[in-house]
Amino acid sequence: MSVSLKRHARLESVTWQAANGIDGQGKPTFVTPGTVLQAHVERNQEVVRLGTGEEVRIVATLWFDAAQSTTLPTSDDKLVLSDMTGIVVMRDQSGPLQSGEVDHVEVMVKQA
Repeated sequence: MSVSLKRHARLESVTWQAANGIDGQGKPTFVTPGTVLQAHVERNQEVVRLGTGEEVRIVATLWFDAAQSTTLPTSDDKLVLSDMTGIVVMRDQSGPLQSGEVDHVEVMVKQA
């Protein structure tokens, strides 16, 4: 993870609740209790266009160190931060080009 990222994005405890289905009213359901992970968090307000063409207002970007867990948040999962709850709308995983191993996972969330 870059030195710049560690310097500018605050490290926080985040509760991750993986999406696990749809209830009888068509609303998503999530695994409870969630898993507490550490993430560098940057709160931001920006509009991004998803691959589907839908525009979404992003409220935070989080970076998870891939070494802390074998699985990390994916699209539609819920993330509970100290001051808000968000739903993952985009995920990107990166690592050194030479090794090909995942170094960190970046997710963007919209307000839940």
